[in-house]
Amino acid sequence: MIFEFSECEKVLGYKFKDSALFVKCFTHSSYTNENSGTEDNERLEFFGDAILDFLVTEYLVEKYPNENEGKLTERRKKLVSKEPLTRATFRLGIDKFILLGRGIVNDKDPNEKFYSSLYEAVVAGIYIDGGVDKAKKFLLKTLITPEEKNIKSGEDIKVKPDKDYKSALQEYLQKKKIAPPKYISIGKKGPDNEPCFTEGVIINGKQVAVGTAGSKKRAQQDAAKTAFLQMTKSGNLKKGKR
Repeated sequence: MIFEFSECEKVLGYKFKDSALFVKCFTHSSYTNENSGTEDNERLEFFGDAILDFLVTEYLVEKYPNENEGKLTERRKKLVSKEPLTRATFRLGIDKFILLGRGIVNDKDPNEKFYSSLYEAVVAGIYIDGGVDKAKKFLLKTLITPEEKNIKSGEDIKVKPDKDYKSALQEYLQKKKIAPPKYISIGKKGPDNEPCFTEGVIINGKQVAVGTAGSKKRAQQDAAKTAFLQMTKSGNLKKGKR
């Protein structure tokens, strides 16, 4: 097993004291099934889920002292559900360190749950290794986006895409001689005055990513961003165009 400790620590911004715990955070059950003597990150994922709920709840209660339980619950869901955790994983670039079994290592789907589970496991690992303050610092730095930090009580986050990822994804596919992406509506939740749309992006007949936002257009941009970043991780796209 090869694990790039120093490179991963730089990405995380945290240095583990317990190297075995560090590796365990990134070990998927498919890897342990093929490698005896290794431990997967499922218990850490379970623990991390609870830690995230607590720390995000604490953050929201302090930031929005006048909002009721229902509104706080909605805000928490937007921060700790599968999609935002997956986006945080890709923003950090820790997806490339996950240890997977041979059966799935070459057929990874950006929509797989193990990406959001990885983030949960890392939070738990930092909590165990360094304590609650280190875990909270990591969360505030990597999950709570600048857009969210800037909104005030009674307002909802309105994120403008930092790049037209739909166009970027289509241009990238054209260069690779791959058919243009297609977008599908997966669902809509919430009241009419506060909707949450989920859109999927299809490439070569396969759904490769999903996005969620308050409008279909932004949800498609979100899905395109996840797909684009995942497809260009290999470095095939020239630097400066990402």
